[in-house]
Amino acid sequence: MKEDILDALVLMPQHRLKHKRSRSTTLDDLIDDQRSLGNLRSSSFDYVMMGYRFHHLFQRDLKAFLKKPLQPKLIEDLLQIAFAAILSRKEEQESGLVFWTVEIAKEHFNPAIGPMVNAFCRHIQREKPKLLELSKSHPELLLGKELSSRWKKFPNLIQRTSIRLSDRPESGIEGFTSDFKWQRYETKVLKEQQFQAMNRASWDFCQLSLKEIRKHLSGKKVSILDACAAPGAKLICLQQGLKNSSEAIDFWATEAKFSRMDRLKENLNRWELQNTVSTKLFSWGEGNTWENGPHDLIFADLPCTGSGTIIERPDLLIKDFKEELSHLSKIQTSILEQLMGQLKAGGVLFVSICSIDPEEIENISKFLGIPLTYDTRTQKERTFEDLVGWFFKKN
Repeated sequence: MKEDILDALVLMPQHRLKHKRSRSTTLDDLIDDQRSLGNLRSSSFDYVMMGYRFHHLFQRDLKAFLKKPLQPKLIEDLLQIAFAAILSRKEEQESGLVFWTVEIAKEHFNPAIGPMVNAFCRHIQREKPKLLELSKSHPELLLGKELSSRWKKFPNLIQRTSIRLSDRPESGIEGFTSDFKWQRYETKVLKEQQFQAMNRASWDFCQLSLKEIRKHLSGKKVSILDACAAPGAKLICLQQGLKNSSEAIDFWATEAKFSRMDRLKENLNRWELQNTVSTKLFSWGEGNTWENGPHDLIFADLPCTGSGTIIERPDLLIKDFKEELSHLSKIQTSILEQLMGQLKAGGVLFVSICSIDPEEIENISKFLGIPLTYDTRTQKERTFEDLVGWFFKKN
């Protein structure tokens, strides 16, 4: 338990602020790095996820508990882990959590701070029923003021998202193997050659897309562009779904960043698809000239606020969505404008974003002039990531 908490600490908010790279890199990427190094076990991952998910409730409780500012500030991360772990784990685990939280505080921060940390942990234990009830009766406390204010006209959205935030992450990872079957796999399967992580929402969207694509396979050569391809799950899924087609298909994949292109190529190599896809580093929507089109079918998983990934990316809870959307909406429309110009007559532009933000979704619907084609919020089954999508057909 001690090592798990220590491994989790480096990914918490105050520790990330201290380190330049951690501050500028997404939590998702940092977790991938830690896993690749073997430094992130399942318990550590759970501490990180729940710590971020309970961030706003923790800040509210800590402010009421403390009489003076924390010194050093970094210890806030340890208290945040303890707070979320005690609220989300069984009572028989609490004594060990309290003991090791106090020991870590004394050993890694300041021996004199032990009594305060112990008192805070005991306070959480006493208040646990009230805090859990508070999170259910006032779900906006888990989302924070900024998101709650943005979504105040959509109480069902607030309720649905908050309930999922309070749940412990399920074990395993969603994805598909070489036999093209989607299911939940144990984490160790990641090491196998033929496995691709993919959430249920993206999988369902790809299956709908495949049905639409097959309408265009009429014996002629077809060109397919994946405009924002990394890490490559959708592209690999499409390749697997079309591998038995008799038509000749040209696949193009672009990415704007070197690091994401490396990740895309790595995944293509794992699936031995590196020779079936033409990859190119390219920034859409920035006035660059694309000379390899036009295309029959184009996929655009647009850069977005990522609000649909809050369950798996709870660090987004402490971002300013309003400011980010103002910046992103211009990027989204400029990318779509350029891609529409690269679409053949009769072709289809498949647009998707991992977002549940009503304003962001409405902005894209208005620009495309069509309603949503796919929306995970209407699905009965639970998904780890919410995704919405549009099929824009060019006349």
